[in-house]
Parts: sequence; C-alpha cells; structure tokens
Amino acid sequence: MKKLASMILLAMMALSAAAVFPAFALPPDSMWIEPTAIDGSAVGGYNAKFNVTIWFNVATMTNSWQFYLIYNKAQLNATRCDYTGSGKSLWSGALPVDTVIPSYGSHNGTYDYVVFGEVLKASAEKTGTGSLAWVEFQIIAAPGKYATLSSELRLDVTGVYRSFALDKGFVDIPLTYGKSDYTYAWILPPKPNVSIGPDQTFGPAPPPAVGQTFTETLKIDSISADWGLHNATVDITGINTTLIEGTSFTNGAIWNNFVFDNTTIPGQIHIEVWNPSSTPTGPVIIGTLGFRVKDQGPYGSVYKSFFNLANVVLWDTTAKIDYGSLTNATVTVNGLQLLPNAYLEVSSATLGPGPAIGELFNITVRLKNLDKGWFALGLDFRLSYDPYYITPVAANEGPMLPYFAALQPGSSGTWFVSYVENYPPFGPNVVIGNLILPNATGRWNKPFPNSTATDPIVVYITFRVEYQSFGESNATSPLNIIDQHIVGLVDPLAYPQEIVYLPLANPHNGTYTITTTWPGRMIDVYTQYPAPFGGQGLGMPSDMFWPQKQVELYANVTYNYWPVQQKDVAFEIRDPHNTLWAVLVARTDTNGVAYTSFRIPWPCANPEDLFGVWTVVATVDVACVVVDDTLQFHFDYLVEIFKVTTDKFEYNHCENVVVTIKYGTHAQQIYPLVLYVVIKDNCDVPIGIAFITTTIGGTQFCTYKNYTDSVAIHVDKFAFAGIAKIFVTAYNKLPGQGGFAWCPTYGDGWPIGGTIPQIAIQPY
Repeated sequence: MKKLASMILLAMMALSAAAVFPAFALPPDSMWIEPTAIDGSAVGGYNAKFNVTIWFNVATMTNSWQFYLIYNKAQLNATRCDYTGSGKSLWSGALPVDTVIPSYGSHNGTYDYVVFGEVLKASAEKTGTGSLAWVEFQIIAAPGKYATLSSELRLDVTGVYRSFALDKGFVDIPLTYGKSDYTYAWILPPKPNVSIGPDQTFGPAPPPAVGQTFTETLKIDSISADWGLHNATVDITGINTTLIEGTSFTNGAIWNNFVFDNTTIPGQIHIEVWNPSSTPTGPVIIGTLGFRVKDQGPYGSVYKSFFNLANVVLWDTTAKIDYGSLTNATVTVNGLQLLPNAYLEVSSATLGPGPAIGELFNITVRLKNLDKGWFALGLDFRLSYDPYYITPVAANEGPMLPYFAALQPGSSGTWFVSYVENYPPFGPNVVIGNLILPNATGRWNKPFPNSTATDPIVVYITFRVEYQSFGESNATSPLNIIDQHIVGLVDPLAYPQEIVYLPLANPHNGTYTITTTWPGRMIDVYTQYPAPFGGQGLGMPSDMFWPQKQVELYANVTYNYWPVQQKDVAFEIRDPHNTLWAVLVARTDTNGVAYTSFRIPWPCANPEDLFGVWTVVATVDVACVVVDDTLQFHFDYLVEIFKVTTDKFEYNHCENVVVTIKYGTHAQQIYPLVLYVVIKDNCDVPIGIAFITTTIGGTQFCTYKNYTDSVAIHVDKFAFAGIAKIFVTAYNKLPGQGGFAWCPTYGDGWPIGGTIPQIAIQPY
C-alpha cells in the first residue's frame, strides 16, 4: 500500500511540473504560444475545438503583461479565454493581482484578435517562467479536395493594440515573440473496394437448374463522400455463355446515366454509370444484373461461369480514384441428381427402470433410402455420445456392405474400422468407416448397395451404462451423427472408375434414455431359459417346453431392487384345462432367488391333451404384503407337421415326386431341425429319401411360426407298382448322430384323423 501511494505521489508531482515548466521555451524576456504547430485533422477536423496556451519567460523584473493574439478568422474562431491558474496566471504565482476580462474583436479583414492581461498589485515585480492563459478555438473551415488550409497564430503585432510586458514604472520590457503554425490538410479517404456477388450454386438436388434465374449485384462496397465520386466504369469477364445468359440490367438508383453493353465482346459485359443525384457515400450499387441458367449436365458433372471484374475506373470531377480490392463471383451448376438422398438412422435405447449400471446395450446405425443407382461403395461417420452416461466398448460391422461385397464378383470383402476420439471440434465420438473392397484389378462390379435387399445395418455399437441415480428424474442424452460422408462411382463402366462423394440427407438421430423408479415389493418368476426367453419381467411368458422336459422355476424377490433373503415363495402350477398339478414352496437365497422344478406329466392315455398354455403363479409375503407374478408357457411338440402334399397323385417309374411339407413351431429360441422324408412302396420298401436341414424358431408367444419346404424324390425302377405312402419325421439331428425326434412321424398314424399322403406308382 505504501508503494502504491508513493507512485501516485510521483505521478501528481510530474503533472504539477508539466504545468510549471513549458514543453518549449524561447530565450529570457519572451512570450510564445504552445503548441507551436497545430494539425487541424489531428485535433478532430471541421467543427472540432482545441486550446493553445500563452507562456512567459522574463529575466527582467516585470509588473504586468498583455498578449494580443491574432488568428485567421476565415479558418478559426476564438470561443473562450481564461487564466491558467485559479483566477490568475500560474506565472504570477502567490502574488496578488488585478485581473481583466478577455476581449475579442476584428483586427482587420483577415484576422480577428484575443486580448488579455494581468497586473501585479502594489507595484510588485517578479521574474521567471510560467503560463499566462489559454485560448479555445473552433475550426470553422475545412480544406477542399487535395487542398491544405494554413495560417499563423501571432503575438508580435505592433501598433496601439499589441502584446507587451511592463516594469512597475510602466516601462516596456523588450520581448521576443513566438508564434504557432496552423495547418489543416485534406486527408486521402480509404480506398473503395469493388465487388460483384453473391456466388451462386445450383444442383445437384432437384429441381433442375435450367431455366432458373438469379441476380448479381455490382457495387462499390464503401466509399467516403470526401472522394466526390462522379462516375464508374467496370468490365465483367469470364462469363460462360453456354452455361448462363444475361436477361436484364438495372442501374443503381443514384445514377442518372448509364451504359450497358453485353454484345460487343462475347462473354464480357461493359458497364458505365455517371452523374449521381447525390454525393455517393457508403455502399453504392453500380447496377443489378439478371441471368438465367441455360445448361446442366448429368450427376457428377460440375459446370462453372465466372464474373471477374476488370478495367475498373473510378473518377471524381478532376482525377481518378484509386480503388482497393476487387471481389469476383462464381456460378456453379452441379449435374442434376435424379435419385433420392440416402440418410443415416440411429436407433434409440431405453434402459431401466431397474439397476442398469454396467449393463451393455447395442445401438444400430442403418443407411436408409439408398438407391442402387448411386453406385455406392462405402461411408464414414462420427456418432457423438455423452460420456457422463455411457461408454462405447465395441463396434461390430453390420450386414449391409458385407452382403453386397459377397455378391460382387471378385470383391475381397469389406474394410471396416472403428475407434473412439475425444478431440475438438467433435468431442467424444465413435468413428466408423466401412468400404466394399474392389476386385484384384481394382474395379467394382454390380450389384451395388441399396437399402431394400437386406437389413441396411452398417454397424452395431455396444455401450456400457456408466451412470444411474434413483430418486432423480429420467435421464436422456442424444446419439447424434455429427460428421458424415458417403462415396460411390460416377459410372461403374468407365475406365478408370471415378470415385466421388455422394449427397447424404440430414441424419435421423437417436437418443439414450435411462428410466428409474422405486417399485417397492416385487416378485418375478421365470424359467431356465436365458433372458428374455425365460419370461424375465413381470407378467412375461417363457419359451415353450416339449414332452417330459424339466421345467425349472425361479422367483426373484426384491424390495426396491434389493434382494429379500430367506423368504418362502409358493408356486402354483396349472395345465391348459386349469387343472392344478402342483403347489411347490422354495426359499430365497442370498440373491433373493427361490428355485424349484417339475417335469411335465406325460400320461399313458391321450398325453397330447395336455398340450396348450400352462400357467405358473408365484406368491410371496414381503413385509406383510403379498405380491405375485404369473408366468405362462406353451407345452407342445417343438415341431408340428401340419400337412404333407405331392405335386400330383400318379407317377411313372423314374419320375420325381415333389413333396411339400407345411410345418410350424411355438419356439421363440432357435433350434436345429432335420426333416426326413421317405417314400415306401406298396410292399413297404423304402424307394426314396430326402433331407431338409434347417433351423426353426423365432416366433412370439401364442403365435405359430409357419414354414413351407419342398423336396424331390426319384421313383426308382425297382419300386413295386401300386399305392405308396409318404412319411415325414422331424429331428434335432439324425439318430445315428445322437439325435431324437421332435414329434411323431407324419403318416404313421399321426396326426390322429389326419390325411396320410399317398401316391400311385403306375405299372407302365
């Protein structure tokens, strides 16, 4: 604090010294003006005000002083005058003085004056240096263009009215007088810039560019009124008259006269404007030109026309005005795109309301609306995410591009890359790249990708949940495509093939949402199948069971998702006829899970009567409140063969019998299936067999998923003529491989009452 106070004191002393000691001094016994030179532009120009100070330096004892200051009254006007001290001059110091009032008047036809003075009282005298008074002037005249005003402020006038210093006997003290030079020069304004614009772009998206009109504005971007602009001449060159044609010209409103010539030189326009109605200032439009597009090529082509400014001349009434920069314009016409734009679609995910921290979930990115006519090859993009909520852990290539790579003759497959970045300007994002590779000669072949031939998934991105807080509201954050590119061929038949960027529409972004709730008491009963096929979740059904398969029952008991241990859970089991088969009890373990099991009965008489939907109800008492959950599942053969038919009834030897099998399943999970078809002739001889190896499943609860398959079996010459029968059996795999039948053999007394397929082998 002491150091700061010292600095302030030093600054105040320096200011005081500046008031006492002049910046410039003549020899002793002199009176002068400061500043000694005044620049009218520097002090503000026309109408601005400035001050001058009268100084005194005497070695002879002096009693009084007067200055008589003259100035050019056509250029300046004295508006105020006063002592430099408080009620007196700083020169007189502490001595008492008699003061006067400053007087103003006309000195002659050229000059006006200011007169002012001071007398020391009691015939006191002193010597020394100090300022006497200040005079305020206003600038009342501005120089003409390219001109300079100059004059002097003088103190050395002789005659009755004059400057002087007297001793106490009223004797003149000879003085040397100084003057101040005043100048005010016209300053060159900033150079004006000339431009034409704006740039124009047409295509590739519809509508067609041909026939569309546009305007270009030719203007002086900014010009000072000090230039006194009178006329302007500009040529516009580089115009592609095959691509565009001129349609109109309108001169700027300020110009009374103009010349417009767009015919003398092809591809060039000559413009002149002159005789403005007012002094041009600020942005000044020279003229507005209208054009129409005449041509547009096929997609991938790029045509251009230029508006280049040349031979620019700006004039005032006496001389050229130098210009600064020239800004040209360009018209770009891209080839017409007749195909729709593809776009990337990001799926959304919702987790919760149960505990989800550490859980994994997948996001898919699909390339939608892609037409094969784009000849697309690959793409890349960035998917942004909020690392506060989720973290990417893996990215796997989707089926879209591999599907088409496998169809392109000679393709080496696909190139797929993924990595995580967190750099400006994109922030946290997953980078994905996917490309179909060419054949060994470096060329791509048909077919090219489209969004309808297969599921257009480009990538599966797996995230891990990082944040969840119960008691807070649900959290949602965006999953946005923030940078995207797609490439394809201009013409797949061209040599060499040319790769170009293709247009992409705005992406359809996704969101990540995690929901939370306090559910209180809960029980969830499910089977041994993995989620979601075991019926995990309140009221959810389990996948089906087949005859004599063990049903393993689990019940997860929680209070606000926290396990409730050592609680007895009751399981009630009923068949499709609501017949009660068992009531079982199991106790929850440290994880809050109770376990029990039973095997579905298979009675001796009509066991299929138990086929249908079985129901399990689980109940538990949690803190004196009973909660329950219901689980249902289908009990059935895993495969039901509905119908077996042939393409006709009568066959000759050495013909093929086309056998069609219609079958279905209630299975939600995927299981292996072998359909074994055999024909036995009239003497029970197997005369032909066929296999269908496939998979079955993927249906929804309470819904059959139906299939139809056909095989051809040859009727050998050794077959006995007569009625032959067809038998179809479904296995998980053949018995010799350890397999078993999924259902009875169709045609061997099953289904009961069903029509057994037969054919007639003719005796000729």
